[in-house]
Amino acid sequence: MSEEILICKRCQKNIDSGESIHAMDADWHSDCWGCAECHTAFETQSFYKVQGLPICKNCYLKKQSKCKKCSQPIAGQKLTDNIGQEYHPECFTCSNCNKNIDANFFIKDTNILCPQCNDQLKEQTKKQIGKELGNCYVCKKPCNTSDGTVIVVGPEERYHRPCFKCVKCHNEIKGEFYTLSDVKSKNYVCMACNSI
Repeated sequence: MSEEILICKRCQKNIDSGESIHAMDADWHSDCWGCAECHTAFETQSFYKVQGLPICKNCYLKKQSKCKKCSQPIAGQKLTDNIGQEYHPECFTCSNCNKNIDANFFIKDTNILCPQCNDQLKEQTKKQIGKELGNCYVCKKPCNTSDGTVIVVGPEERYHRPCFKCVKCHNEIKGEFYTLSDVKSKNYVCMACNSI
């Protein structure tokens, strides 16, 4: 009766009796049994099976995506935000307050924000925009683009849309041409009143 010929999975050569290792439903020379990437021999260390080949833990982790927050490889469960950045579940936290995020989140400049911090940031942004735009020339209240359209006439002359009115008919000047009737007092006239 003939002896079964064993072929090594890695080098594809015959294996002499007594020097084989049987693992992953295949036979290997004892010298060939190791990481398919770095060729480190498997003695007692565990390994991962990747595309039918054994890979050591270090090589396996090098192939894994890196967590956006801690920059460590992600082996196992991961979370992905809506712009494709991946995280360990424990690293999926608000960039501002560091609370774990379990459901709703927002992304601002590639940073994850919880709903509360997102609302705070929106309020701060509104205030900052108001400071940058200055105050309305008529009502003297801060101009804020989130309150409606702000009309900028000159470097120091801004109006809330409802405050920008014709001096003759007192109607709001809406999306139409207008004329400056008095440079000193900065009075404007709508086109309808200007043609009278």
